[in-house]
Amino acid sequence: RDVPRHLPARRNGRRLHISAVYRWMSRGVRGIILESVRLGGTAYTSCEALQRFADAVGRSRSRGEQRSPTSLTRQRQLDQAQRRLDDELNAKP
Repeated sequence: RDVPRHLPARRNGRRLHISAVYRWMSRGVRGIILESVRLGGTAYTSCEALQRFADAVGRSRSRGEQRSPTSLTRQRQLDQAQRRLDDELNAKP
C-alpha cells in the first residue's frame, strides 16, 4: 500500500490508487508484470522492482508496442475454433 507514495502525483495532483498497483502485479501493463511476492495474503514489492517495471514499460512504449501478446491458452482456443470452422466448411453435405 506504500507504492503510491513512492511515485509522483498525477497531473491532477492526486496519488495513484492502490488498485492500479494490484493490477500491475496481476495483469501487468503491455505484458510486463510488476514483480511481487505474497506472504500471508499480503502482496509485497520493492522500490527496485518498481524501477525495473517502470523502465520496462517505458522501453515497450518507445518501441511502439501496442499490447501484450495473446496468451498461450487463448491462442490454443483460437486455433481450435479455426480448425472446427475449417472442418465444418470442408465437410461434404
